[in-house]
Amino acid sequence: MVPLHGHTRGHSGVAVRRPGGGWLLHAGDAYFHTGDKETPRSCPPGLRAYQSGLAVDGRRRRDNLARLQELHAQHGRPGDGQVTVFCAHDLTELEALQGL
Repeated sequence: MVPLHGHTRGHSGVAVRRPGGGWLLHAGDAYFHTGDKETPRSCPPGLRAYQSGLAVDGRRRRDNLARLQELHAQHGRPGDGQVTVFCAHDLTELEALQGL
């Protein structure tokens, strides 16, 4: 379990070691669009506003999003295979997991 507070009280992600090496990190509702984990962040404005409006603690949500962006930038690039970060809301991320 990985604490990712901000979206809701007690919100957490789940990290699972992959049999062939590396990790899967289900970030739950820490972000809603795959572009949120990129640097610079790329998220449709309406979805960005929706996420902000739902957050119980906006500062902590943004801090955790920054942590996920850093993790993705350092260890989540294609071919790297160390950490695959995905969320509960982006179908393209779910589809990408089908090949793992």
